[in-house]
Amino acid sequence: MNKDEEIRLEVIKELKLEPKISDPSHIKVAVKGGVVTLGGYVDHYMDRSTQKIAAERITGIQGLEQNITVELPADSQRDDLEIANSATNTLELISILPGATLKQWSRTGV
Repeated sequence: MNKDEEIRLEVIKELKLEPKISDPSHIKVAVKGGVVTLGGYVDHYMDRSTQKIAAERITGIQGLEQNITVELPADSQRDDLEIANSATNTLELISILPGATLKQWSRTGV
């Protein structure tokens, strides 16, 4: 087994063992020249970040490319108005600024 294949198997193992990753089965791992590429999709932004951290724990990695998309479950999706209102409410709760001075916006669910 070559070094790239060893790294690939170690990354897959690490992803499966990481308790903070809800479902690693949608992630594909490729390695070329020690550079790991993670591809596929996850259900939550936290999973995307955690997978990167988990993969970086493997020794021998020369680099990491993360091509993972986040596909939120239907019950977690919100439209732009909901996101903007939530941001405004949160800022008003944690800020001493009056609500009239806050300006928020959201575009395409981000």
